[in-house]
Amino acid sequence: DRENFFHSDVIDMLKLRGSVGQLGNQAVALYSYENSISLGQDYSFGGQLAPGAAANAYADPRTSWETTTTYDAGLDVDLWESRVNVTADVYKKRTSGILRTVNLPAQVGGLAGPKENVGTVDNTGYELTAQYRNDIGAFRYSLQGNVSYNVNKVVDLGGQILYNEQTNLSTITMEGYPIDSHYLLVSEGIFQTQDEIDNHAFQSTATAPGYLKYRDVNGDGLINGDDRVIISESSAIPKYTYGFGFNVGYKGLSLSAFFQGVAGIRIYPVANIAYPFNNGAGAKTEWLTDAWTPENPNARLPIVTESTGGTDNFRQSDFWLQSGSYLRLKNIQVAYQIPRTLLDKLKISKLTVFVNAQNALTFSKYKDFDPETIINYNSLYHYPMLKTYNAGINVDF
Repeated sequence: DRENFFHSDVIDMLKLRGSVGQLGNQAVALYSYENSISLGQDYSFGGQLAPGAAANAYADPRTSWETTTTYDAGLDVDLWESRVNVTADVYKKRTSGILRTVNLPAQVGGLAGPKENVGTVDNTGYELTAQYRNDIGAFRYSLQGNVSYNVNKVVDLGGQILYNEQTNLSTITMEGYPIDSHYLLVSEGIFQTQDEIDNHAFQSTATAPGYLKYRDVNGDGLINGDDRVIISESSAIPKYTYGFGFNVGYKGLSLSAFFQGVAGIRIYPVANIAYPFNNGAGAKTEWLTDAWTPENPNARLPIVTESTGGTDNFRQSDFWLQSGSYLRLKNIQVAYQIPRTLLDKLKISKLTVFVNAQNALTFSKYKDFDPETIINYNSLYHYPMLKTYNAGINVDF
């Protein structure tokens, strides 16, 4: 809007942006580049226990900070007398020299491995924010929203493959895929007969009709960890994060609401969330209505078993993956500001009465637990978000 060559009755402001920046991260203990000596390493000398000191871990003198380089291109636009505001950015963040412990073989003296700069990870995506506001007499309103899209990819890991094999959870980090991609067996339905089991790759001696069937990926006739694959489009990192809301008002009355959600994420619920009778717990109703029986061969769930440990039904497979996408009404509020004419006699300059609700509504295919809390976890051992309702009065004298 400040350039002589630019004239528009629609565009009030148009700004193009571009930037490149670097940020260091010293996510490593001080002096990690030097070998340290630990006391209390006693040893036997001449038949007597003597105090000693020794190095318990190897240090790499080349260890340095991680470096994140960010490339960004952006656009800011105001339209129609600033009724419409739009901000858009595309970016690429490359983190190189990622610090992590590199394990050493026991043959070198049982030393713990050093912290080294191993790995490069890219995060690429875009962010878009838009707002519209307007007044029509005493009626005022505004709409706003934002969305971000991010793709995570491991570019270099020094040829390593990192396995995360917690109890009942299996993810993998390797070059060409997102961090913590789900690394699982592929399910192919439910065994219906013993003949079907006999003609399939061997799973276990306990396999029976009603059990889950897994794909023999490498064709060796045996179902084991070698048959796991990276499940495509299945990451613990959401691809989309978004939110939107509105504000409307008429004279002293106002209503505002804000929604927030994520999409493009898969979660792997375990323990009491997913399995019947886990740790002596009960079972969800669906195991009564949707589990396999000889009379219900087209069931969605496998046969009910007493134990989750070691049975075919509960191996780490894509059968248990669920969508973790959700949309949540984070906040909604109704407020009324008492007219000033009614307050003058009370010597009050402003009085507002309001009713507010937080996390009041959630829309998600995942029904077993709070989808917002479980994004970074796979169990119910984390406190869920609370629904909160409150009312109040704000008074200014």
